[in-house]
Amino acid sequence: MIGVRGAAVILVPSLILAALVPAVSAEPEVRERKYHLDNEFWTFLARDAGGVLASPLSWKPAEILGCAALLGLTGLAYAHDEDIQSWVQDRRTPGSNEFMSVVEMGGDAAYLLALLGGAYLAGEIAPSRGLRKTAVLGIESLAVSGAVVLGIKCLLGRARPELGLPSNHFEPFTFQAGFLSLPSGHAASAFAVATSIAAQVDSAVADAFLYLLAGLVAVSRVHDNKHWASDVLLGGALGHVVALKIAHLNGEGESRVRIAAAVTPLSFGLSVRF
Repeated sequence: MIGVRGAAVILVPSLILAALVPAVSAEPEVRERKYHLDNEFWTFLARDAGGVLASPLSWKPAEILGCAALLGLTGLAYAHDEDIQSWVQDRRTPGSNEFMSVVEMGGDAAYLLALLGGAYLAGEIAPSRGLRKTAVLGIESLAVSGAVVLGIKCLLGRARPELGLPSNHFEPFTFQAGFLSLPSGHAASAFAVATSIAAQVDSAVADAFLYLLAGLVAVSRVHDNKHWASDVLLGGALGHVVALKIAHLNGEGESRVRIAAAVTPLSFGLSVRF
């Protein structure tokens, strides 16, 4: 069950998200998709999932190089996973344990769905097509990235560090939780949702904050000895790429909100322009 701390983790971000995402324009909408959780959602979810899975077939040279760089970085982390894990575990403290126990909620699918569900409900009540779009694309990104990550996890069967086995211990084609380490589902989920929201918010500050939170979720999984560093690196990248592709398929940057902050010695102001 979600306790008081969990409720706060969901409610506060929901209120912030509702303030950041643009309300629907007073002018009539002529776009095809309305972003409702009805039969339309399942049609577009299938389309977007297919688009994500087929996207490697149409990668441009820059995207191929990006993928190669990511795999190389992941391989480098993989080669030093045990050293990184030992370094992190040696520096755990009661304070860091408490902090990371809160942070890791940001990668829990249940909390993220509650956050996106609250944003969607606010978009229906407002009504706000922009808020609905952010919530619906976030849910899509969470679902598609989750499916991709789970497939890879079961295929590879890498042992989690908490089992005390070497970082190169694999038991392919398994559904045992202890052998579903690579890639990290929490990191993928956190970056998928962060990227979905960032795609709708025209603010470098907001983007940095979202990715900082997602990064902390990834770090928490290494800190808590649930994943190796290479697990969270690959998981975060997968969540980010999936969400970017889904945003692109649905008109990335369409009707984005612009946020500006003004700070003086005596006051702080925040303006939002739709």
